[in-house]
Amino acid sequence: GMSAIESSLEKGTQAAVRHYVSRVVASVVGMKALVLDGDTTAVVSMVLSQSQILQEEVLLVDTLAKPHMDPMPHLRGVYLVRPTADNVERICE
Repeated sequence: GMSAIESSLEKGTQAAVRHYVSRVVASVVGMKALVLDGDTTAVVSMVLSQSQILQEEVLLVDTLAKPHMDPMPHLRGVYLVRPTADNVERICE
């Protein structure tokens, strides 16, 4: 099992990540799409519930792994992805 210190460290880390993701998403005003990669999808799903994401006016959560995302000109996009060559290439397609 986890010690009390490990447990509180994990909670603190989750709170910090939740705060960071919320700040990034809130930096874009209005209805938006949140675009993630495989790793950031796992992180975001650990720290934010679907209802918390909706509270940030995120109407759509999409992933870069999809072959081609449908253009959504009425939605602003917030990209929370790792800075990899593969991710940059997908965004530029």
